[in-house]
Amino acid sequence: MHVSALLCCEILGFILHYFPSVCAYCLDNVASGKPAVQSAVGFSGVPSRAVDGNGELIFGGSFCTYSPGTSSHPLAWWRVDLQKVVNIEAVTIVNRGFSEKDWRLHDFDIEIFSADPVESSAANGQMCFSFFGEFGSAVTEILRCMYPVEGRYVRIKKRQNLNSEDRLTLCEVAVHPKINENNCSFSQRSPSTFVPFTEMYHTTRPKHEIIGSLKTCMIECTMMWACDGFNFNSLDSRNLNGTCEFVSMSLAKLYGKSGWTYYKALCSETPPQYV
Repeated sequence: MHVSALLCCEILGFILHYFPSVCAYCLDNVASGKPAVQSAVGFSGVPSRAVDGNGELIFGGSFCTYSPGTSSHPLAWWRVDLQKVVNIEAVTIVNRGFSEKDWRLHDFDIEIFSADPVESSAANGQMCFSFFGEFGSAVTEILRCMYPVEGRYVRIKKRQNLNSEDRLTLCEVAVHPKINENNCSFSQRSPSTFVPFTEMYHTTRPKHEIIGSLKTCMIECTMMWACDGFNFNSLDSRNLNGTCEFVSMSLAKLYGKSGWTYYKALCSETPPQYV
């Protein structure tokens, strides 16, 4: 499986939350660079911005989409073509931040289609996730489907407009396929990385860390849903114990910090083959 250099675990900006320990997955992104369209375009906020691998949150910097409602499409939508049928497990959405317009991302549905809903209004979609309320300023969230859904097209569509100033703006969207949790390994990556969860990134989720050996950290990661890797800092060279911080995916560039090494989870989308 090819893991994108801009949307694997420690790349692309703002740390995601930590999750219940149900099983292990590696968060690949099958939407990166894929063709996208939306109901309308305003202020040059083209739909491709949501799949360009840039997780910046400032709309004015040409990083986010902008779709107003129209007479033919009063409820704005955005759609990406994955160019193949994928068994989808979750969708990550990044909302704009540091603006009085951050409230605009609210009350939306994520639907999965086999046929293109843009070409055919009769296309029947399956619901992945329904979000209620305001998404939040400068927030990045993994929205896990109620169950894995197969399809080629992913659409995010508003369910209501709060006022005449309402718009659909997305700074980044990642689509994650269901991964075979029994076929994972770990690869040391350079430069070593360290994610200061509360210092540099906006998150309401506590960091998840344990003290143990490198092997212990790997085992723990494979017991979580969506653990995409971990940072490891050796505390005692004699017994090889250290601190490991588990991460799913972020939207920032790799950077080094002395003493820390990042281990990326590499998983296969298909069951292992036995011969």
